Amino acid sequence: MVVNDDIEICPNCGLKNFSHDWQGYLMVIHPTKSNLAKKASITMPGRYALKVR
Repeated sequence: MVVNDDIEICPNCGLKNFSHDWQGYLMVIHPTKSNLAKKASITMPGRYALKVR
């Protein structure tokens, strides 16, 4: 999940370490209605990085 810089804990997984090296993102508004969200196992609305290094 792509979060703002002031966030210290990921609201999706609870981790505290973040990568700033990513490319492209997918914005999911209705995860239950999105085929891409289902393929990526996304269950919460939000912005998700497509490629993280």
